Amino acid sequence: MTRTIKLTADQDLDFVGGALSMLEGRAAVAQRLKIRLLTFRGEWFRDLRVGVPYRENILVRNPDYTKIGVILRGEILACPGITGITAFTMDQQPDRRLGVQFTATTDQGDIVATVPDLLSPAKLVLMFDLPGPIIP
Repeated sequence: MTRTIKLTADQDLDFVGGALSMLEGRAAVAQRLKIRLLTFRGEWFRDLRVGVPYRENILVRNPDYTKIGVILRGEILACPGITGITAFTMDQQPDRRLGVQFTATTDQGDIVATVPDLLSPAKLVLMFDLPGPIIP
């Protein structure tokens, strides 16, 4: 069973009554995936290979959208607890925005995610929906 410390929307530790909150199952996998997709390659001092190559391949002039899709799918599938991707779309806007939507499968059900604008690191937000019952 996947279990992890719950984080707030601001990525701080979540305390309830002075105790750390915990996540299990699909919610824990969704949080782990969110952390993985928000981590820039080279950001973690213990292993500079960890993270998404935003600076190298995504936040560049004239990005290769096919390559971006391959990179994101690889990161999603490499996340522990993710067993597959059933849907993946990227919506390229003329004003240099790139929306991404995907549905990833876990043993406990699907995780539906939306990234409104992948090309704006200051506004990089991932919104998750856990459809159906959450099985602990």
